[in-house]
Amino acid sequence: MTYVAFARKYRPRTFEDVVGQEAIADALRAAVAAQRTASVYLFAGSHGVGKTSMARILAKALGCAAVQDGRPCLACPACLGVERGEALDVIEIDAASNRGVEDAERIRDGVRYRPQGAGCKVYILDEVHQLSRTAFDALLKTFEEAPAHVRFILATTELHKVPATIRSRAQVFHFRRATRPQVEGRLRSIAELEGVPISPAALGVIARRARGSMRDAQKLLDQVTTLGVPAGGAIGPEDVAGLLGTLTDERVVGVLEALVRGDVRALLDELARYLAEGGRPGTFSEELQEALRAVLYARVGGPGSALLEESPYPLELVAPIARALGEDALLYALTVLQRAEHTLRTAREPRVVLEVALVRLARVADLRPMAELVARLERLEEALARGDPGPRAASASPRGPGDAAPLPEGPPTVAPTAPARAQPPGPDR
Repeated sequence: MTYVAFARKYRPRTFEDVVGQEAIADALRAAVAAQRTASVYLFAGSHGVGKTSMARILAKALGCAAVQDGRPCLACPACLGVERGEALDVIEIDAASNRGVEDAERIRDGVRYRPQGAGCKVYILDEVHQLSRTAFDALLKTFEEAPAHVRFILATTELHKVPATIRSRAQVFHFRRATRPQVEGRLRSIAELEGVPISPAALGVIARRARGSMRDAQKLLDQVTTLGVPAGGAIGPEDVAGLLGTLTDERVVGVLEALVRGDVRALLDELARYLAEGGRPGTFSEELQEALRAVLYARVGGPGSALLEESPYPLELVAPIARALGEDALLYALTVLQRAEHTLRTAREPRVVLEVALVRLARVADLRPMAELVARLERLEEALARGDPGPRAASASPRGPGDAAPLPEGPPTVAPTAPARAQPPGPDR
């Protein structure tokens, strides 16, 4: 039997299967049920969040002869044709390779013909921002006055590159990245169906590395299954981290704790160990940035913040670091890593660049918030205004036999010197 990758084998088939896009799924299903679908839809979001899958599900619902409450039946010829990629009335176009005005003209000519089997003809344009300006202009009138039997579904990862004239004629839906618990739950169900023994901590490493992309997470799980069943009985986080060239949660937290302690040696040792295992300096920098961003969210948002839903690390791991580092220290650390990442792209020795950045990061614990410094200056000014000699005099203690003499409180006095007398000019020589 031909092997099918997890990303294709477990592609969502119904609106409810698209993880993390519940609000969009409910809106589209309700529109189909009420027969009030728009002529043009624009799905925007990062890669792997379900834009194309949602477009295919919507195409099935629009063409299904036995649709119930906006949901496709998944058994009729129209639904099966879309799933197999054989539906004549669902035309998928890669705008990256069909971006010219002549391609737009073919679409414009094709919309005149009615669907052959389904009740609606659907055009799915993937990466639509790749179309040329002339192609957008050629499709503008077609989008605005699309025939009743045609629906357009546009998908893009760069919404800002889609002209405003196109956006104004479409219903725009913004797809969000899946949270770490959502990705872990989906991976767990796939692992159970495939009989892959893998620990929850290992699934957490995959989910963190995927950064909210469900397709990337399934691809990484597919890659991890090549490890087979280790002697311990289940694939662990160290196995996944070694294969993917990443760090486990415990090692990332160890790096953060070394930053708090200002332990330069521990930081450099961890980097050397990571590189010896086959890791890349750029990936190490990315992992550390993601961890510091999670610490920043925990610091400014608190336990109940919605920002933590986007964090790749659970709150219990980053909360102690957030209590130890102030906001100014975190901003400084993130700035140092961003500059280092920019330099890594062209550096002859990327490791040296990252080592210098880590040495600088070891000083973040010494940074004090600006408000604290201002408060200390204000207290000092108040003490000087009251004539308070300051904490130095208050903490003075009798000198011991080996102690140096105390410094005077006032400025040092300098004995005046007599002005030099002018000397008579000597004889010319």
